[in-house]
Amino acid sequence: MADMFSKSYNQVKKDWENIGKLYVSAEVVEKGNGFDSCLGFYDPGKKVMVKRRKLSDENRIKSEKEFSILEDCEKHENILNWVTLDKSDDCSYMSEERWSFTLEKLVNIFRSIKTSTPLPYPKPLEKFIKDTGMNLEVDIDPLMLKLMEDVAKGLNHFHKMGFFHRDLNPQNVVIVCGSKSMTAKIANFCTAERIGIKPKAPISNYGTGFQPREQIKNNNLRKLNGVVKTPETSSVDFFSFGCLLYYSLTLGEHPFGAPYGTKPEVIDSLICRSNLVLHHCRTPEAETLVSRLMKHTPHVRISITSALNFPLFWCFEKRLAYLKNVSEMMEEWGQSGQLIETYLDLHSIEILGPALDWSTKIDPPIITYINDPKNPNDALFYSSVRRLVRLIRNQHSHYAELPANIKALYKGEVQGIEEYYRKIFPRLLIRAYEAVDLNIASVNAEFGKYMINYHA
Repeated sequence: MADMFSKSYNQVKKDWENIGKLYVSAEVVEKGNGFDSCLGFYDPGKKVMVKRRKLSDENRIKSEKEFSILEDCEKHENILNWVTLDKSDDCSYMSEERWSFTLEKLVNIFRSIKTSTPLPYPKPLEKFIKDTGMNLEVDIDPLMLKLMEDVAKGLNHFHKMGFFHRDLNPQNVVIVCGSKSMTAKIANFCTAERIGIKPKAPISNYGTGFQPREQIKNNNLRKLNGVVKTPETSSVDFFSFGCLLYYSLTLGEHPFGAPYGTKPEVIDSLICRSNLVLHHCRTPEAETLVSRLMKHTPHVRISITSALNFPLFWCFEKRLAYLKNVSEMMEEWGQSGQLIETYLDLHSIEILGPALDWSTKIDPPIITYINDPKNPNDALFYSSVRRLVRLIRNQHSHYAELPANIKALYKGEVQGIEEYYRKIFPRLLIRAYEAVDLNIASVNAEFGKYMINYHA
């Protein structure tokens, strides 16, 4: 397989199957649901991945529908682009931009690294790890998060174009792996529909565990009599993305607790009890976002647009800036500021710990530096979440004035400060975000200038 990826156009013209301007390898890269993915070239030498289906009425409809949807959808870097649709006497061949492997394969490889039988790397991944100097001990989590942001961007675009996917799962996300970059793209659109149109065809592999209850019920009803009661909307994609996000960040686990390597079943009883197993999520932001995406009631699920604006996908500059803005709102002491402070106080044990004293968690030189010997209310001061957020704001705003020993603790003005406090108080940001989100109307009325680009 490694040699196949490196073969040139001139090398394959003699050996690969030729259909018009298309040359297709006989060797299968991945087997999909009713199709094979094979390497190909499109004359005069464009590298493609070819989705090969045996000719039948069902497969003809699938190929033509998928091609039609992609024609009507504006191109996007996180949606797999099409090239052409060709046919022979036996098969249809849909040519797409060449990808390297599926998300499922990447997750399986990364998960196997810490086992006694690690899986071999595909050639593109091997080159990526070598050329980027990727440290497999620390760099997998950020990479998976970046790939999930790619998927969210692609899905958001697809929805804006008026479509929903209906079958988002690890096999339907492919990875284009270059020597220095890796990009996730949504693929396989034969079950997609226009938003507002009732889907007619069941999803034949709906038991993958990435569909919500309303979709599972509809699949069963379609198979029985073709009649469904609950309409499917783009919110089915929100649920599926929540499953996919959890699966990727945990390297192969499922939010309903199915062991790795088994087929999860999303059943009504589990969803009705909200029996999500979210403690394996890497961060509080991931845990919260997954739970919002996978709500039992479709219209309550957070949208993909809102998910893209969620703190999970923020860079450290944006995280720090947000906390500084929250501090300003609380210090100005309007109605919104009071509501935010009240919410944070309600969650102070979760944020600060059972001792309710953040001074015991921060390095002593910082506490010594900020201590006011004339202030007799230190205990009250150190139990206040508002004061903690103000400390973070002040430490960054006056970083140049800090003594060298404190700068050394932070290891950097922006990223260093943000990472220092996030490690000590991992739930501070998400609780601050929730405090603002719950009072967003009041916040926007008073402090709209602070919240631009944070809450969708």
